[in-house]
Amino acid sequence: MLAKAEDDTDQEIELDFNLLQNYVLEFNVDIGESAYWSEIASVQTLDNLQKSNLIDPVTYIESIPDSQLPNKAKILADMQEKAEQQQMMIGGAPDAMPELPLGNVGGFDGNVG
Repeated sequence: MLAKAEDDTDQEIELDFNLLQNYVLEFNVDIGESAYWSEIASVQTLDNLQKSNLIDPVTYIESIPDSQLPNKAKILADMQEKAEQQQMMIGGAPDAMPELPLGNVGGFDGNVG
């Protein structure tokens, strides 16, 4: 087992764990590095899905862990704004109903009776 010596170096020591059987022990285990590696694997998977065109750019950005892309909300808002601007340029408001032609269409002049 490794222990810290007084001069802050690691020192290998032998420990008889039978000496600990009468004690209540509490452990704190740091697993941060494994979470980091799982985030890397997640981002690599997302990269591959996006490169294969299996997910769209918005889904890609939404799925990236916040720790990997701290300004994710702003990026998504900018993407939404650009999409709305493009929609306005090609044909009006994004959710607007199409305008119907007025007048005699298909034999109907708009008058009832």
